[in-house]
Amino acid sequence: MKFVDSINNIFMGTQYDYQFPIFSLVDNLRISNISRPIYAPYGEPIDINYNSNLSVVFPVTSDLYTTYLLDFDLLAVLNQDFALLKNRNTGSFDFSVNILDSLGIIENSIKSKEALEKLIKILKPANSKVFISYTK
Repeated sequence: MKFVDSINNIFMGTQYDYQFPIFSLVDNLRISNISRPIYAPYGEPIDINYNSNLSVVFPVTSDLYTTYLLDFDLLAVLNQDFALLKNRNTGSFDFSVNILDSLGIIENSIKSKEALEKLIKILKPANSKVFISYTK
């Protein structure tokens, strides 16, 4: 991650010196623009959001101070708009590639568009045609 303030690195799953790496999956990540208060009832700080019983744990929700929230459960979407194989019975494998450019990155850069189209044409099979369409 690149930050614009004084934070240079963020360490998830290791100590600051890269020792003791964690071998797990992070399912829910929230970055806030405030420091959350430490809950230390008997002098030892504890994480009040931690619970070892996974059947009762809920995802972190966004609040007023949340600047970034990554929930991997929401990212698990099957996208079938990449390439469609057409006319398979005749032997000529024609591809339709639908490029979703919702941010306008390809549309605003001719060099990016040319590089992308050249890469697609190089990677396609030799006896095939490719049809490229752009959508926002």
